[in-house]
Amino acid sequence: MHCAFRIIALAGALFFVAGADDNADFDYGADFPLEELAEALVDFYAAVGQPEKAPSKEKAKELLELPKWKGKEGKMFQNLRKKYADEEDADAVKNLEKAFESFTAIETEQIQAKLAQLRLQKEVLEGMNKITTVVRTLQTIGATADGVFEEIQQSAEEGNILLDSIKDEESWEEKLKLVKQGLSKRSEWIEQLTTVQKALSAAQEDAGDEKAVKTTGSDTPEKDEMDDPEVMERTAKVMVKAVREGKLDVIVKLISALKGKPEILAKLVMWADERTGANLLHWCGFYGKEVHAALAQTFMMVPGVNASVSDKHQHTPCHTACRKNNSDVLEHLITQHTDSSSTPCDPFALGPGENCLHLAAQGGFTKILELLAPRLTTDILEMATNSGASAISLADASGSAEAVKILNQAAKRIPSKASDEL
Repeated sequence: MHCAFRIIALAGALFFVAGADDNADFDYGADFPLEELAEALVDFYAAVGQPEKAPSKEKAKELLELPKWKGKEGKMFQNLRKKYADEEDADAVKNLEKAFESFTAIETEQIQAKLAQLRLQKEVLEGMNKITTVVRTLQTIGATADGVFEEIQQSAEEGNILLDSIKDEESWEEKLKLVKQGLSKRSEWIEQLTTVQKALSAAQEDAGDEKAVKTTGSDTPEKDEMDDPEVMERTAKVMVKAVREGKLDVIVKLISALKGKPEILAKLVMWADERTGANLLHWCGFYGKEVHAALAQTFMMVPGVNASVSDKHQHTPCHTACRKNNSDVLEHLITQHTDSSSTPCDPFALGPGENCLHLAAQGGFTKILELLAPRLTTDILEMATNSGASAISLADASGSAEAVKILNQAAKRIPSKASDEL
């Protein structure tokens, strides 16, 4: 009998996950068969010689809906069975038990049906969120309407039409069908975004082929306006704002304007504001959306960019990405690109007393741990924080069994020191 009430709690949790607005008309008590239970309660009190306790069905319903009993019908029956335990009341108690069991069975069936509906709605809403994220990125890039970007604009329009169709569809089952169509298209759209990443890195492609030098009437090179510290600072602040807000179109235009000047682009990427000391790689690690992962990859292709530089908190971009659980950005920050002389960051550098492994273990960030696992050695696993905690002890304290499992499996794959000596 108590199973139904556990299901109610689970349904409540799913209710908030799926979104209250989509289920505002769902009242857990409205559809339950209280009428039959109230009638059985009237018959029970009449049978035990106390009809005044529930003289009518309305009074019985009021009794069932009291705060002390609403949602605790099982407890109510247990109390009644204990109170009326005399043999002369046995038949009345038995009949009442059947009524409560029937109530619980119907209640459970209805809740399970609603749970299935909530799971369906949750799947639809999560799918729509994934589609919306990519479509917004496509739309931002497509606004530049330049060559490949026109194709991306068409994809953005296609995505918006699909999202509108999902919203207009009344049936959640039909919504799910459309969401699955959108998720299948999502992979194609992401491929298009990869094409944009190549376009973003165009600024340094020709750097080795030709030196872009503006000249006046003489052979003396004209001074570049970006050599002016004030111009550099203003431009850098525009870049920071664009990265933080995910405005890819602004960044594309700035990078395009610096085509053939990778050394200036590197300075802009590495420019650190006075308050936090954070550069563009830090901000990519902090926000961690798909657009920021794409930007991190692009910035790491720029010669001279150094991802191991710390901010004023002694955090490298790696520390920031790990602290915010942004594994996609982290992957680009720790990867040495063959076509670039940029410097990746070391995820195992202790920084302010803890490294990325410690942060991921402490947070139970399994995706980051899986990313770092192939790079682990015995010494890294045994490395402790300033407080003396190892990664495995932090993962255990986090309560994440999966995090502990990943680290233990990684430890087993590491050759022992004895075998190395042999």
